[in-house]
Amino acid sequence: MEPLGQQLAEMVNTFASVAGAGIAQAVLVLVSTLLLLGIGVVSAYLVLGVLGDFVGGGDTGYVDGEPR
Repeated sequence: MEPLGQQLAEMVNTFASVAGAGIAQAVLVLVSTLLLLGIGVVSAYLVLGVLGDFVGGGDTGYVDGEPR
């Protein structure tokens, strides 16, 4: 089995030869960037949410439904 990087390179080259190199590279860069940004945003949301729970996210200022 070929390494993943080589498979991706062959796919990009095939797509580039069909659609035109400039368009294919632009689309690939755009899709890759959006995918990485999406993964980054979701990761940050999850990590910050977990950290918030540990740092005091459970302190609401109320005890048994009444303010302190």
